[in-house]
Amino acid sequence: MDNQTRKYKIPAVEKMLAIIELLSNESLSFTISELAKRLAISKNMVFRVVKYLEQQGYLESDDTGRYQLGKGFYRIGVKMAGRYQLTERSHTHLCWLSQQTGETANIQAPDGDKLMVMDVVYPPSDYYFHLNIGTKLLYHCNAMGKCILAFMEKEEINKIIPAQLSVHTPKGLRTRAELMKHLETVKESGLGYDREEYVSGIYCVAAPVFNIHGHVVAGVGITGLVARIDSHNRHEFEELVREAGRRISSALGYEAKR
Repeated sequence: MDNQTRKYKIPAVEKMLAIIELLSNESLSFTISELAKRLAISKNMVFRVVKYLEQQGYLESDDTGRYQLGKGFYRIGVKMAGRYQLTERSHTHLCWLSQQTGETANIQAPDGDKLMVMDVVYPPSDYYFHLNIGTKLLYHCNAMGKCILAFMEKEEINKIIPAQLSVHTPKGLRTRAELMKHLETVKESGLGYDREEYVSGIYCVAAPVFNIHGHVVAGVGITGLVARIDSHNRHEFEELVREAGRRISSALGYEAKR
């Protein structure tokens, strides 16, 4: 074990993960004593870990005191499966969008009160905007975030968007009320914009992505330098972004007529 790994080692978490790994790899259920013996962990430690995970819904026990993975892990698995499906089915279309526009194409999906960059494709160019997969971004000053918010219920929006917004540039929106009014235009046009609201000199245009149930699950678009978009290519870029949104939605089973 190297020094970096040893630095972040937490014994209790290590033992908890060992229990989870064992239960996930075995079709059988186990008693606390069996888990302690199999993993060479003290019975007292196993008892505490197992009971806590059971309280949180991550383990379930039967009448004989045998434990197996619970619904909590199933919920996480479903969410992760949805994310992997999104990235797998969108990647080809991101490549197409980046090639057509010569800009950085990316897709972002909700992750709590922020968005997560799920996939990025860079253009074959010497100059482009760099964005890391896994980056967490705000909704309100983000083109992808606006596309998602525009198709959410007001009650949902109020839960994740504060009344007073954080402002990152002079062009940023300042209140939730101002944002809500702006979202009406986004929903009507099917396009969201970041006109230097997150970072000065950077623009973004995005379209919503819908799943088979007609629910918005992501925003897809392009991000680049303001100097590279003008009145001559803006309309073309908007149509290409819309088309990427349509293609990815279709790949997820969405039917536009719905």
